[in-house]
Formats: sequence, C-alpha cells, structure tokens
Amino acid sequence: MSVDFDFHTVFSDGSMSFEEVLTALRNAGLSKCGITDHFETGLPHSVAVSEAHYMDLFNRFKEKARKSGIEVLLGGETGLGPDGLMLPAKVPPFDFLIASVHRVNWRHKSESDYWREYRTYIERGIEKGGFQVLGHVEGYPS
Repeated sequence: MSVDFDFHTVFSDGSMSFEEVLTALRNAGLSKCGITDHFETGLPHSVAVSEAHYMDLFNRFKEKARKSGIEVLLGGETGLGPDGLMLPAKVPPFDFLIASVHRVNWRHKSESDYWREYRTYIERGIEKGGFQVLGHVEGYPS
C-alpha cells in the first residue's frame, strides 16, 4: 500500500488544487492519502476560506478519489506554541491532526536558546495533547 499523509493544497502552502492532487495521486499509484492544509492562528498561509466552502470542495475531491480507488482522509496541520495548539476557533472535522512548531520567538536569543524554546514548545504540546501526529521535530534553523 502506498500512502502520503502530508499533502498541502493551494488553500495553504501547497501548489496544487484538489484536482491536481487527484491527478498526482493517480500518477503516483497511491491508494490512500491525507490532505493536511494548515489551520493555524496567525500563520500567513493558513486556510483562509470558510469551513463550509473548504469542506464542499474537499468532499467533492474525496468522492472523485473514492471512484478512482483512492481513500482520502481529512487531516490538518497546526502550530504548537507556548500554550499548546494554535488552532483557529472554527476548523473542519479532522480525521487526524498534525501539530508542528512553525515559529519560535527568538529575536535577540542565541541559537541554543532558540532550540531550548523549540523543545519546550514540543514538550508542552505533548503534555497537552489534542493531536495525533507530531511534525517537524527536527526544527527550523534560522
């Protein structure tokens, strides 16, 4: 079974529409995927359309994929901050959620301070929970 559970579309920071994703899935021979657009407070490339509009387009895509023999799950990716998940107030009903540290306030900090804060965000996120997958454990050096 070939799967991909970290697919972003043009609704966040991906480059493909749902139709283009379906073509890519078919061409790659994938049998299962998870669409994981960004849903994160304060992130410039977070999904900006209404939940209803996004879900309408996603459900149409999911049905076309099903007819092609591809199972699609609705995932989301959100940030982990100093207080845990950075989800907006209104989000779709996810099948799974990826939580990743995308930003650390490290202005005027040393690199070791940056990584210490990064690790703290991850540890607090794990303690608080609310997600199924921990993403970007390797960090984003600046």
